[in-house]
Amino acid sequence: QTNFKGKEIEVNFDEYIVLDNVNEKLIVSPPLKNKPTITSHLKKLIIKDIDSLQDNTTYVFDFSDAITDYNEGNHLNHFSFGFSTGNTIDTMIYKGRLLNSYTLKPEANKYVALYSNLDKDYQMKSLPNYITRSDSNGLFLFQNIKQGSYQLLAFEDKDQNQYYNLPNEGVGFSPYLIEPKIDKKDTTKTITLKNSIDTF
Repeated sequence: QTNFKGKEIEVNFDEYIVLDNVNEKLIVSPPLKNKPTITSHLKKLIIKDIDSLQDNTTYVFDFSDAITDYNEGNHLNHFSFGFSTGNTIDTMIYKGRLLNSYTLKPEANKYVALYSNLDKDYQMKSLPNYITRSDSNGLFLFQNIKQGSYQLLAFEDKDQNQYYNLPNEGVGFSPYLIEPKIDKKDTTKTITLKNSIDTF
């Protein structure tokens, strides 16, 4: 949907659903200052208290596998949807793989963020332009983002504020600016997560 101005979203399914740890699994990108209220009722997913939406911005609600079939217990994997507060939906993507710089093993369940503001002090006290999370194989995907140049960071988020700000939070960043593109071929890049002392 474009020109979205509401405070509530309702998604209807064919089956009865229940939610599994939705408050931890849901990622909204760009991140919101306050998390919305998520509930389910019979075949409906209800999202309330949506606020602080920016103008002319495409938002993605990524539920991961938090939605489950009530009868059989099957998870609906990789469920997400997007909408725009402007006239168009942004269509650029960027994907990559997150590795630990010491072990070279995939880093699972870590936040990955994009900043258009390149100032490190700003990044350590402000929400990013876009945010996602690495999966069990270290893979991450940004979708429906604006064309432009961004600093990419990956970090542990021990205080759950959706940005890197603590000295004991591991962090890694791309040595070059990334530019999202339309997904015409495999654009997967690899970055490494380092100890915070090594990077900032």
